[in-house]
Amino acid sequence: MKHENNRSVTINEENYTTQTLSDRDVFSIHNSFNQTKSQLSQLALDIFFLLVTQIKIEDDELFLYETSLSEIQRKLGRRIKIESIKEAGQELLDTDFVFKIDDALIHTQLLSIFEYNGGTVYLKLNDNLIDIVINPRKAYTVASFKELVSLKSVYTKRIYLLLKQFAASKEFVMHLSHIYKILNLENKYERYSHFKSKILNPAIKSINEQTSLKISIYEHLKNRTVQRIKFDINSPLKQPKIPKYKKNSSLKNLIDWVNQDQPINAQEVSKYKESRSDFYSLMDWVHQEQFIDTEVA
Repeated sequence: MKHENNRSVTINEENYTTQTLSDRDVFSIHNSFNQTKSQLSQLALDIFFLLVTQIKIEDDELFLYETSLSEIQRKLGRRIKIESIKEAGQELLDTDFVFKIDDALIHTQLLSIFEYNGGTVYLKLNDNLIDIVINPRKAYTVASFKELVSLKSVYTKRIYLLLKQFAASKEFVMHLSHIYKILNLENKYERYSHFKSKILNPAIKSINEQTSLKISIYEHLKNRTVQRIKFDINSPLKQPKIPKYKKNSSLKNLIDWVNQDQPINAQEVSKYKESRSDFYSLMDWVHQEQFIDTEVA
């Protein structure tokens, strides 16, 4: 599957062939993003994941996208002033992130290009993010862009990503101080009760009402003080229907690679002729670290 080419443009004295935005929903991102402290605004986070959602399994590079204010508004489901888009774009150009993958630290901004010219918006993810957003493997979180943008708080969005990361294990426990750090709230709430009423409870309520996840929380106390929070996750994830395959088919090879915990091969993916929605349903299952059970025709 190829990206639709639009036209050639020159930005910062470099030539690019622009791509148009698709309506894809499923995206994947390295777990390190979920654990990284972030000061991004809600709009900047939505624009970033709009671009991440464009990435396909077979991609081996990051593209320049050409779009418009009206299209961004349609994708995000709300009216936005162009001044707000410009501010969010500048955030993504300027904000430093540090990601840890294996033993390596990656220092980078999220965008390398943001330009607004005559009603056209140009956006490109930073090439330093290739290991964060391309070539998904077991250390990646799979989530829904539509669910993410339906959440109205940047804190709720970050908590949603954490919950999606651990959806397959059905639960996870995190120290309260680490949650504060991820949400950039280290010095804002001295009392847990304020954090719970202002941030945590509204986030859980929104996620339960607006996404496929159903969440319960349990507080772990020490000396009558909340130290950790346990999240119980009820995800309706079910194994997708995988069509029967012939013994030597490309789909069999793909499934065998997945079950052996091998990286996805782009050439093999390109041979898979099932519908796009079925394929991404399969990939969602793969990213949740499930073994694919099917049968030979």
